[in-house]
Amino acid sequence: MIRSFIERLKFKYLLYGLYLLIRFTGWRSVRMRSKLEERDIAVVLRSKDGTIARTIHCRQGKVRSRKGHAEDVISNITWKSPADGTRVIMRVVQGDPKALVKAVMAGDLIPEGEAVGIRWFLDVVGLLGRIYHKKRAAPRPA
Repeated sequence: MIRSFIERLKFKYLLYGLYLLIRFTGWRSVRMRSKLEERDIAVVLRSKDGTIARTIHCRQGKVRSRKGHAEDVISNITWKSPADGTRVIMRVVQGDPKALVKAVMAGDLIPEGEAVGIRWFLDVVGLLGRIYHKKRAAPRPA
């Protein structure tokens, strides 16, 4: 019981942190800013049991968020459990480009709603991993 409480708490704050990271990166990075200006969209990230949900709005390149479900949402990204959501989001932000595809194939991530909106939002999250994860250069021979 305590373990599930901690997992839900981590997932809740991870979703809020993801929103803050997208917003900060949109301010800092030209690539992210241009990606955010492509669409006006609202997406809900939530757990399958519905206890944890965060709506992320992107309008004219500005990112806003609130807890819970909004009414103008076109897509839902549902995680099988808060632990699975935490694990996969952390992998994506750390630079694993195939983590989202593996999550969908395994059934840990359930996309619902407009496919174009889901794809766009998952591209935004993947772009975070590419921006913040620097590839190491091969060591130079002496």
